[in-house]
Amino acid sequence: FACSNAVEGNSIVVSAVQDGFLFDSQEFYAVKETGEKISMPVPFSWSVNAQWSPDRQWVAYETDDINPQVVISKWDGSVRISLTNDTYTRGGEPAWSPDGNQIAAYFQDTDNQYGVYIVDVSSIFTNQECVPEYRFITQGGGFPTWSPDGKQLAFWSDNQIFVISIAT
Repeated sequence: FACSNAVEGNSIVVSAVQDGFLFDSQEFYAVKETGEKISMPVPFSWSVNAQWSPDRQWVAYETDDINPQVVISKWDGSVRISLTNDTYTRGGEPAWSPDGNQIAAYFQDTDNQYGVYIVDVSSIFTNQECVPEYRFITQGGGFPTWSPDGKQLAFWSDNQIFVISIAT
């Protein structure tokens, strides 16, 4: 299973595997510090890498309908937005920026080139029909992680960890 802490620290989101195999049916739960478990709806049977948004209103995760994709949804499942589209056909390993306005993830384009991108998701919160801006960070790589101040991004590439400054 995978866990992500909530900002207030009083609950986590858990990706739980059923039947003991990664590719079997999975579920997401919000688990409060009291132990209360709240099921979070996910539309596909294979969904992993759940990450709370800093305001705890959204969850970003990787799911596989036909191709791996990055999805953000309201924690109750009422809104679901795929960040994978006609240009960026595959994606995964989402990581929220500390301010919650951006997501770093790997994406693969229609030319089968993949890399780490930053997606500005702030406009999606008010208009789910808008197309977010994708900013290329590096060719290849994955597992992006933000610094606490949001000024740097660490990621893995070619068996090494890189840290780069992010211009605002």
